[in-house]
Formats: sequence, C-alpha cells, structure tokens
Amino acid sequence: MHSRKLISSLTLVILALVTAALACNLKRKGDDVTTTTTAVASANAPTIQFLTPALDGANYSRGQQVKFKVRAQGTATQPISRVELRAKGVQIDDQEADSPLATFDAIMFYSAQEQGTITLEAIAYTTNAQGVEVASQPAQRSINVLDPSSPDQGGGDDDSGDGGGPSGTPIVLQPTATTSPYCIATVLSSGLRFRAGPGTNYDQLTNPSNFQAGEQLFVLAYNNQGGTEYPLWWQVRVSSTGQTGWVAGSLVQTSGQTCGTIPFAQAPPPPTPQATGPDLIVLSISGDAEVQLDSDNTAQAEYRTRIKNTGDTTAQDVWVEITLPNGSTHWENVTSLASNAELDVPTTGPLAADFTQQGNFTIVVSIDPFDTVDEQEEANNSSVLPIRVNPPPQPQTQPDLVVQGVSGDPDLQLGVNGTVQAEYRIQIANIGDAAVQNFSVTLSLLSLGSPVYNPVVVVVQTSLAPNSELDIPVGDPLLIPFNQSGDFELRVDIDQANDVSEKDEENNSYSYPIGVDPSPQPQGCTAEIQGTVNVRTGPSTGYPAIDTTTTGSQYSVTGYNDQVDGLWYQINYGGEPAWVSGQLVQLQGDCSIIGFEDAPPLACEAVVQTDGTQVRNGPSTAYNQIGTVNTGTQLPITGYNDVISGGVRWYQVTYGGLSSWITSESVSIQGNCSAIGPIDVTPLPDDDDDVPPDDDDDVQPDDDDDIPLACAAVIQGALNVRTGPSTAYDIIDMANAGAQLPITGYNDVISGIRWYQVNFGGQPGWVSGEFVVTQGDCSALGPIDVEPPPSGDDDDDVPPGDDDDGGSVPIGDDDDNGASAPIVLVPLGIGNAGNLQPVATGIPTTTGAVNALAFSQDSILLAIAGSDAHLRVWNMNTDTEVVDLTPGGNITDVAFSPNGSLLAAGVGNEVVVWDAGGTELVRLDHGAQVNAVAFNATGTLLASGGGNASDVLEGRVQLWDTTTFDPITPDAGVEGEVTGVGFVENDSLLVVSSYELSRDCTTVGDGGMEQYLVSTGIPSKTFVENSGRVTDLALSPNRSFVAGTGQSELCAGNGVVWVWNAAGTIQNTFDHGVAQVNVSTFNQDGMLVVAGTQAGAVRVWNRNNNATALADLGMSSAVTAVAISPDGLLLVAGDANGNVQAWGVPQ
Repeated sequence: MHSRKLISSLTLVILALVTAALACNLKRKGDDVTTTTTAVASANAPTIQFLTPALDGANYSRGQQVKFKVRAQGTATQPISRVELRAKGVQIDDQEADSPLATFDAIMFYSAQEQGTITLEAIAYTTNAQGVEVASQPAQRSINVLDPSSPDQGGGDDDSGDGGGPSGTPIVLQPTATTSPYCIATVLSSGLRFRAGPGTNYDQLTNPSNFQAGEQLFVLAYNNQGGTEYPLWWQVRVSSTGQTGWVAGSLVQTSGQTCGTIPFAQAPPPPTPQATGPDLIVLSISGDAEVQLDSDNTAQAEYRTRIKNTGDTTAQDVWVEITLPNGSTHWENVTSLASNAELDVPTTGPLAADFTQQGNFTIVVSIDPFDTVDEQEEANNSSVLPIRVNPPPQPQTQPDLVVQGVSGDPDLQLGVNGTVQAEYRIQIANIGDAAVQNFSVTLSLLSLGSPVYNPVVVVVQTSLAPNSELDIPVGDPLLIPFNQSGDFELRVDIDQANDVSEKDEENNSYSYPIGVDPSPQPQGCTAEIQGTVNVRTGPSTGYPAIDTTTTGSQYSVTGYNDQVDGLWYQINYGGEPAWVSGQLVQLQGDCSIIGFEDAPPLACEAVVQTDGTQVRNGPSTAYNQIGTVNTGTQLPITGYNDVISGGVRWYQVTYGGLSSWITSESVSIQGNCSAIGPIDVTPLPDDDDDVPPDDDDDVQPDDDDDIPLACAAVIQGALNVRTGPSTAYDIIDMANAGAQLPITGYNDVISGIRWYQVNFGGQPGWVSGEFVVTQGDCSALGPIDVEPPPSGDDDDDVPPGDDDDGGSVPIGDDDDNGASAPIVLVPLGIGNAGNLQPVATGIPTTTGAVNALAFSQDSILLAIAGSDAHLRVWNMNTDTEVVDLTPGGNITDVAFSPNGSLLAAGVGNEVVVWDAGGTELVRLDHGAQVNAVAFNATGTLLASGGGNASDVLEGRVQLWDTTTFDPITPDAGVEGEVTGVGFVENDSLLVVSSYELSRDCTTVGDGGMEQYLVSTGIPSKTFVENSGRVTDLALSPNRSFVAGTGQSELCAGNGVVWVWNAAGTIQNTFDHGVAQVNVSTFNQDGMLVVAGTQAGAVRVWNRNNNATALADLGMSSAVTAVAISPDGLLLVAGDANGNVQAWGVPQ
C-alpha cells in the first residue's frame, strides 16, 4: 500500500463520502420514456455540466447500462428542483431533489440499445417566484455504442478461431473522425492498469504498470470475452518500450482509420490465483434510514455496521471509524479478521444516535482510515447511510369507542328441563373524530362477579367511521345458554388490550343485567334445593352419590323415607328415582299425597377407619399381608370368619379384584349385611416359626394336633399353572393370590428348584415353589418323576430374565437357575409406596419420546405409544412383544376399551382403532391434531380431543359410537387446545383439560379444566384452582377423582398436580418445585397420585396429604408418560429419550 499522510487520507475519504451521500439523497424515478416538458428561459436560468464521462466518444457495448453524473448549479433564491437526461429529444431519466439545493449532483442512467454514436443532453430546472419552471441550456455528451456480437461485426462466443470470431470476420467498430492512419487508444483517466490478458483476473504488467490520462497506445487486436464488468478489451503496444498488453475498452477512446478492421485475439491462459492479501469492505449499515421526531423534537435510533474481509488472507489490527450525525466518532479496533469472515461493529451492540432537528444526515463508516492495512482494493473501504429526519407528527384526530346498549331479553325463566337460552346483540358507536379499524370486543357472562363461561372475543375488521354505529356480532347474534336461575351480568369490554389509541379509555365497558327465574313449579309436591346437594341412590349418606344439584333447582317428590337416616325424599331425577336429604330441601305444593317408600337394598361394605390397615390372604395376622388401605376406603363384604383368630371377627372382602381379609377392629359396617354368612377357612399349621414376634395372640391353641391339615400351596401372587415342573412347559391357566391348591407331590430335578404338583380344578398342574407358601401336613409328600421338556434344556426357550411364573414380575429373578431369589410384588398402596423398587423388563428403548402408556384391564398388556410412529403392545406376564403397530405418524395418546376388545390411538389428525388382535378397524377424522383419547366406562363411546382446524387457539372434542364408529353430535368446541379427556358421573359428563396459551406460551387463548354434558356438548362447570394451562388429565379407577398437571402460574411458577372430585371441587394441590409436571395417574384404589416432571422425577403422593411425597423415583430425562396396572402391581413410566421403566413393591 502507498503511504499517505493522515490528513490527506481523511480528506479524500470525507470528500468521497460526502459525494456518495449527496447522490443517495436522490429519489429515483422509473425508467419509463416520457415526452419532455417545456420550461421558460430566464436570465437567472440554472447551469448544468457532465462530470462523467469526462470526454465525448467513450465506447460502450450495446445493452450496457451507462452511468452519467451531472452537476446542476442554481442560486440560493432559485435552487435546483430537478434534472433530466434526454436522448434524441426524449426524456430517459429524471431526478428530483429531496430538498431545494443550490448545487445538486445527480446520477442518471441510459441503457445503450442502439448502435452508433448517441448524443445525450442534460437539463437542470429551477422554479421562480411565480411557480414556473426555468430550464438551463442543455449540456451534451456523445458516446459510441458498439455491437461486437453482431454478425457483420465479427466477434462472437467462439474462442478457438484463427484470431477472429467464429466466422473469421474482423469486428467492425464505429471510429470517430480522425486523420491517423492507425487505430489509437487514448487513456481517459489516470491509473489505467496495463494487464497481461483481457480481464481483471490477469496480472498487472510492470513496464509500465499503468497509464496516465491522455496517453496514446497502438491498438493491435480486441477481445470481447473479458467478463461482466469489462467485457471489451484492447490489445495495445507502448511505443516507448515496445511492451504489448491489454487495457479495458470502456476506459479508453479509440480513433484512427484502421479501428474498423482490428482483428479478434484469443485470450492467453489465465494466471493461477495467488494470495494477494486482505480486502476490507463495508457490507451494510443497519438502522433506520428515516427517523420521526417526537413531539418534543427529539428522537433516537440505533445503528451498526457489518464489515467483511473479501480477500484471501487474514487482516490484522484493523481500525473502524463510525461518524454519527452529530459529528461524534466511535473507534473500534478489530485485532484479526480472517478471509471471508464478517463482523458486526460495534461488537458490543448498536450505537445510539440522538436527533434534535429535522433534515438530511449521514452515518459514515470508514475501514482502515490510517491506511495501515495493505489491501487488494483501497477504494471500497467506506460507506454512507443517508438518514432523513422528519418533523414531529401533527396532532391527529382520534376515535372514541363506546357501548350504546345491548338488545336482548333481560328477564328469562328456566324451562321444565332446567335450561333456557337467549340471543343478544351489542350496539357499538364511534363518537370520536377519526375512523377506527381492527378492534376487539370481549363479551363475558358473570354471576356474582365470577365468569360463568369463557369470554367470547369478537374482532371487528371493518372500518367504523366517526359518529357511526355497529351491531356486534356482525353476523348471527350471541346465543347464551343458562342452566341455573339467578342474577347475571353480560359485560362488554371494548379494546381490552388497549390496541386502539382513543380520546377516552374510561368509557369502553358496559354491563347489562339479566335475571333468570327458576323453572315453573311442577304439579303436585315439589322439592326446591337449598344449597349444593348430593343426589343419592338411597335414603342415607351410606348410598353412593350419583350427581349434585344446586340452589333453586326443583324436582317432583314421589315419596319419602324416615326410617334409615332421618327424613329423605324420593324425587324424579331425569326420569329415574333418586333421593335427597329432607334437611336440604324446601317442599312446595300439595305434599299430602306422597307416601312412604322402602329403601333399596344397600350392599354390605366395610368402611376403613384407620390409615394403613392391612389386608391379608387369611382371617388372622398369621396370614400374609397383600396390601394396605386407608381411612374411608369402602370394601364389599362377602363373608366373615370368627374361628381362625380366636374369636376376633375378620371379614372377607373384595380387594383389587381378589378375595382378601380385613379385621373388624379397623372397620365399620354399612349397608344390608343380613345375608353375609360365615366362611370356613383351613387353619395354618400350629408352627410359631413363621409367626412374627408378639403376633400370636389370635393363633388357635395347640389343641388340634390330632387332626392333621391337608398339605396345600397358598399362592403369593398371580401365578401361572403349568403342565410340568419348569417354565419350559405350557401354561394351563393362572391362579390368583391367596388361592389354596392341594399339593399331591413335588419335583426338584427338571428345573433344579422345587416345583409342586397341585390339584387345579380337578386336574394336575404344576406351580413354582418360589411363589407359594405351604401349609398343613406335607410330610407324606413324595417326589414325582416327570419326562423332561422336548428341548432337554429348560432355559433355552425362556427369554433372559423372564420368569412368567411370578404372579407379578419378580425382582432380580433369573429364570430357574437360582442365581438370585425372586421377590413377589404386592399391590401398591399408601402403606408400602416407600418400598418401590425397579423391576427389570425387556421393553426396548424407542428412537423417540414415549408419548403415552396404557394397561389393559386385566393388567397383562401394556400399550406404548411413541413419537417414532410405533405403537408397541407388550405382554407383561411373558415380557414379550405382542404386536408392533405402525399407523403412520406421531402417536400422541392410547387407550384400551374396558373389555380389552379395542385399542384406540391418536395419530396426527385421526383416531385409529384396532381390534384385540392388532387388525386396524377404522380411521376417524378428528379434523385437527389429536392429543387425547378415552373410552367411557361401558366402552360404548370413544372421545377424542385436540386442536381445532378453524382456530389454533381453540380446541375440539368429538364423541364416537364404538359400534358403528359414527360421530355423535353435538361435538364440543373448547376455548383452548385440548390436552386430556375423561368420562365421569356414570358417563353423563366429560371432563376436558386444555391450554390457555399456545404450546409455546406466546399467544393468548383460553383453557383450564371444564365439564361438558355428554348429551348436549354444553359446558356445565369450570374447575377453579388451576393456572389455565393444564398439560394432562387423569381419572381415578372409580372415576370419582380428577387430576390435572401443569404449573402454578400461567406458563410460570412451580410444577403442580391439582386433584378435584368429579363434581369439580378442589381436593388437594401437590407442589413439585421448579420443574413443570407433565403427566399423572392414580393407583388401583385411587388413594395415590403419581406424577412425572420435566426434570425426570416420578413422585408418589397420598391423595389426602400433600406434605411429603411417599416415593421419589427418577428417569434419565423428562417424564412424558406414567401408568399403574389395574391390579396395582406395576408402576410404569416413559421419558423423552424413549426409555420405559417399571417399579413394584416386593412382598
């Protein structure tokens, strides 16, 4: 690089930048050709001159765009308003000054299309005091337009000829008038490079390296294949040295008698590119090119530049200077910038520029202003961003929106069915002095200040002129259903988000009172409900509740009963008899005609009075514990025994589908127990060795030794019965926990461990000795010889780690080789949740997240839905895959029908249904993304929930008949994308969870937890006590409780699980800390709530106690699915990495 003094460098840069800035202030017009306008001549007429091209006769190729720079000079009183460029008297370009200037530099363009010599004229204009344009005398500049590709001028695209074009004919140029007998090229500007070939990629020669303006060179040949920037090149000879080389054709002017016959010359091979150094350029200056001053005449904008090293070596120690409009300068040193690397300057962020006056300003960026970096090109180191600062806006008129009124019935009465609906319209007016467009109107129905339904938002997209009115909604009126009496308020809020700038924001709300009277009184005796009252199947609180009813509801009374639990009335409830407490109703009408009604039979039940009460497989503490139950648990009683425990009564109950025993000392009895009778039970052998210390008070005295007990095997968990003494033999059936099977012999040889031959339903069978407890006199038992299995090796056909003869999956069991002792699992309960241990399974890891898990009702099958488009069904008894279904898409949820005959899954916008064998039956079109599927308790209905194709912030629930797979109308539109569905209250209600915001928490919608009537699709209740963004929904097995997961605040706060009863009353909230809770489930008796978090935790809670989790388990990534088998033996979870983990409680 040539060294220059700092002052000279800066002066040149500033002059170049100011020139560029003035050029950028122009407002380009189109290139349409128009006829010229006339202007008057004047003594004060402006003047104009061509700056470039500097001389006449410059050569250009046809089609090339020619740039002309002109300078127009006016006066302070008559500044330049515009300039124009003409060719042959026709205007071809026109530039207007953004503001009046005494001196105006303009850049204009002409596309050279016509061959020959073209003379162009530039004219400047001012406007005098009378508003008349005054024109300058035209300035003229002539150019030569060449056409090397024309057939009659030679040239062409073929570079393999004999020194000419493809036809061999020389190029014919249009020479200027001259008397020289040679073709001479005159250099137009100093610094013209002398190169070794026709293109800028050729090396620059050294003797000389460049030429000065006015030097004349002998033209020897031409080449028109030099590239897009300089297509035409002349081969010339320097007379003083005899050196031959090439110059760009557009940078010289040719003249002479032989210029028309100059031959075509083939280009020499281009040089191999060499590293030539860095080349720094300004790629862009980012920031506002137009700034608006505020009312206080101030404004601020931010600016930043991006620079690039386009050279082929790294630039070191580069200074960048940014000059702001106020004259202040920011300097930044870039220590290193690699080849082709880019960098934003300042590196710490944009610079703030302050403006205090209107006008034209510039941001000037200079790279390497001290010329310390040796670059390939020095002329591209600067850039200018012109900035237009506009004056403050003039005061504007504003709209003013008000509610003029509401039309609709303010006085309603519920019908005999307890519902009524009415139509309403709202009159909106703009009383301001400016029009308004795109504003919103929010309509809310309130009762005692609380919302009854989710608000309806109407967006008005038409323009509302000043002093005009509009009815909302624009189309059909707003239809509001009511299902209870009372005083309501229809609240109207205009522009709740304050998107519209109005004169008065205080008049945007309006309330319209609506009164709803109760249904007309039925004929005869009626009961009016006083409060929130349970409706039951019989006249006492011991009967189950079938629904709840609220204050003001009226029902026909059909009878009474005052002999069971005080006074109760039998009512007509939806066409069926039901009962309500007489203390919670007020009778009306003639009630003298009602008579006494007998109470329906109440099933005999044991109501647990103590948390942690143990359930055993026999009627004394000497028998094995199989589970625990807590206060309030109701267990059906099937019999009793007073003998085994020495006079203490034990009740035989149904627990987890199995016959079990519980002591009378920990329960109270309710219902009709008159038909319950004693049950004979074979006593355990009088052997204190297996009785826990201090636990033999209820063991019968040793007075029956002379009556030997039969030898029996007591099953310790659901256990396979086989045709031979190892897992290699076929399965006959399964024996339930607690079953007592007579033992007829044993075999230790086949599998290496003892197996017992038992009497199973009148036929011989075999059970593993590891999963039974023997009782009675087994001294007479002897070995039984058995033929080995056909393979001769019992373990060859058993999968590793599989022992499907455990009634639950044994922990640490290694088939029959006795490597470690199997541990039998017992149902999960409050008393043993802290003992959960991992259970090994053969379920493979999927390639995507596990989206959902579901057990079949018999607890044998587990369905695993993955984002890898696979739905795997796994047999948990045999630990083998049953089927791998690939419905073709991301599987979001899965569910078995109650009887196990159907399997349904959400796949994209469809619900896919298979039969029990894995055969696809039907695809049901939901119309948008399906997030949740669920069967009702009878399996006759299937619900799908998810998105809504008409609105991304709304959801949709569709019901399907599982017999015909036809859709059932009406479907339910939900305010918020649906995340979960479930049937409650004898399948009459559907609980729906949804998002209040979009999935990424960026767009406002509505959501939460709601109940809908299955028969009509109308919302019946909104669950309170949630953040409005519920990510998952789970039901307890008896469908009496509902769990929802999410965060304590909308898209923020700690992860929580909310638990409500089926009526929508909050029961408990479980705080999981900072991690969002994704999924939840209940155990088999509904007393435990299990939740999975985004942080990978699996926590087990007592439903009635949120103080401390009973168990805190973990996975490798976010937990995305949880499930508990209906028999309570297995807790299974899936995570975002595709892992499935099982846990169980060992006996």
